[in-house]
Amino acid sequence: MKKVFSFVAVAAAMLVAGTASAQLSVNAGYLSSTAKVHTETTALGVTKTNDTSAVLGSGFYAGGSYNVELIGGLGFAPGIYFDMITKKEESNVAGVTSTTNSTLMDINVPLLLNYKLTFGDDFAIFAFAGPDVVFGLSAKSKTVIKSPLGETKTEADAYKKEGNANKPAMTRFDLGLMFGAGVQFSSMRFEIGYELGLLNRLGEKETSAAGVTWKGTEKFNRFFVGVGYTF
Repeated sequence: MKKVFSFVAVAAAMLVAGTASAQLSVNAGYLSSTAKVHTETTALGVTKTNDTSAVLGSGFYAGGSYNVELIGGLGFAPGIYFDMITKKEESNVAGVTSTTNSTLMDINVPLLLNYKLTFGDDFAIFAFAGPDVVFGLSAKSKTVIKSPLGETKTEADAYKKEGNANKPAMTRFDLGLMFGAGVQFSSMRFEIGYELGLLNRLGEKETSAAGVTWKGTEKFNRFFVGVGYTF
């Protein structure tokens, strides 16, 4: 984390130094998130692996960035964004219905290099890439189970320890690699991009009991498309 905070400090210094040729942009759009899960289970000297993917949900992002022109069309744009995705899961088995609504909220701090090609006064294309520091605000879920015997409700937050768990189900911090491209018409910009999560978001990464060892990794990926306005 010290390296991350040092990088943010350097980015801030560059931002102050380059305000003479800086441009503020506010952006918002749609995003969807998925998780790539890899597990290894070892018993009696035999290891079995399993790779799956899961849809975490879809939602929106909103925030802004401050692009500092470095040289030519090359720029550096630190930003800060609020993200929220939601998901609803339902099942009905033997007269028992289960409905789970989950909401995941994060703060993202992308630190992106970008390159812009300008055509005339009102049109440009651009591409961007760089790291994104993620801090999880909440990962709440609410489950309602209905049966002939009645109704039960349970709530949880994956960023907090629940019951007898040794650790939370998920970690709050992530470091992603973001990249994408877009077009700009006068002050309006349209962007599309993708982010690869680099850190293991599982809280419990390894367990061992009764001669069986389990290891797991879960990495989050995000697709986004949005619009922005530059000042």
